[in-house]
Amino acid sequence: MAQTTGTGLANVTNTTGPGQTINPFGSIVLSASIVSGDGGPAPTGTVMFEDITFDQSVATASLEVGTGETSTATITVTGALSKGSHQVVANYSGDANYAPANSQAVTVTVNKGATVTTVTATPPALAPSAPETLTATIAPSMAASGTMYTFTGTVNFYDNGTTLLGTAAVASSLATLSGVPLANNVSHSITALYSGDVNWLTSISTPLALAATTLPDSVVLTSNAAAAAPGQALVLTVTVTPASTPALGAEQNPTGNVVFYDGTVIIGNAPLVADPLDDGSVATLTTETLPGGQDVIYASYPGDLYYDAELSNLLTLAVEDFTIAPAATNPPTNLNIVQGSSGSAAFVIAGLGGFNNAIQVVCAVPSQDQMTCSTSPQQITPPGTAGFVIQTFSPGQQGTTETAGNRKPPVWPRAAGGTALAVLGCLLMPFGRRARILTRRSTPRIMIFLLLLAGLGGAGIGCSSVTGVNSTGTPLGVATLKITASANVDNAVVSHSVYLTVNVLAPGATP
Repeated sequence: MAQTTGTGLANVTNTTGPGQTINPFGSIVLSASIVSGDGGPAPTGTVMFEDITFDQSVATASLEVGTGETSTATITVTGALSKGSHQVVANYSGDANYAPANSQAVTVTVNKGATVTTVTATPPALAPSAPETLTATIAPSMAASGTMYTFTGTVNFYDNGTTLLGTAAVASSLATLSGVPLANNVSHSITALYSGDVNWLTSISTPLALAATTLPDSVVLTSNAAAAAPGQALVLTVTVTPASTPALGAEQNPTGNVVFYDGTVIIGNAPLVADPLDDGSVATLTTETLPGGQDVIYASYPGDLYYDAELSNLLTLAVEDFTIAPAATNPPTNLNIVQGSSGSAAFVIAGLGGFNNAIQVVCAVPSQDQMTCSTSPQQITPPGTAGFVIQTFSPGQQGTTETAGNRKPPVWPRAAGGTALAVLGCLLMPFGRRARILTRRSTPRIMIFLLLLAGLGGAGIGCSSVTGVNSTGTPLGVATLKITASANVDNAVVSHSVYLTVNVLAPGATP
């Protein structure tokens, strides 16, 4: 009768043992010790290692007879256990002296294996109109020599980390994406992201750099004028020129559109037109909308299949203009005035783009509001401040006001405002035009012009101090006054208006 033996699954290496974790398809060392139970000779035969969780044989090893009563079976197994928890036992076959025996189970946990993804491109350098073929290779992070590995899943290919170029399935450890159109005038950074599968973890490749292969060029921006008035047309011209003479068969003149910027604001774009006399190209933009002040203009050429993307030089253009804005001393909202009294406000006038010529300032009162608004000074060279005194009237109030003849106070302020604007238009008219009007031989036209000035003068220019009685008074409530500043900017009359809101309070109220 066969004698009894003792069987134990030994913990021989640090890669296997009770409760240890390994990666799938990695190398696992399994070892079993067979011990005689009664001091007899060392056992012989074989040991079969079995995964009882999935009811499958893992490996079989022959016993090596040791000294004394113990024999050992040891075997290295690669890729035998799939992802998950496994119970592994050693089954001794027995021999002429000993009966078969089984060991206690050992738990081995298999997690997903780490992977390494690499990406390559064919052709390895960008070329005009040549699409790329991108290939990702998947491999274990720690591969055993001579072992075949199987990967499933997909690979996403990205440009510059954000733009998805396409997706390809993994087969035979490879994923290939063909016919990828990549512009050769800009650089690209290609990455491949492996999705992983039931046995393998996801991984992303090191970026593959594909450098731009376009030719250098220069971008020069010019303007037809260095200074302009508001609304004056400026012609901006961009010339894009190759840095060296193009080779025969290559593109001779740069193509595409040029984008024009005022600081960070796009002001327009224009197509390049080949210069028939050389290898440069020209784009032209006419603009009339540049804001007043020092405008910093530049152009951006995005390049094409043969030439680099480049920025032009910075061009500073002075657009002459002026601004009128409330002074800091003004009330934040309405100017409160008690009926029968006056109030004051101020507006600051500043030049833009180097403008410092004289600016005329007038204040117009709505006809129904029966108040006056006087300006001091009426002509300002920026920077400067214009002050305004607004006079209101009580019913039956008698006072000295500037009127024309015996007109009532509510009428002359309107005439004065109109007069000031009319005279301002005449004064701001370019000198040559005034001269032509005043020197024409047509007597009727001269007489009409003189009568107009005389009438306007009587209405507002030749005002006198007259004492009169205001019968109705200034209406209570809100009135809006229009303040206009006008100037001759590069032989063009430019006007800007702002508004002053006056709140007329009842007598006795607190302003």
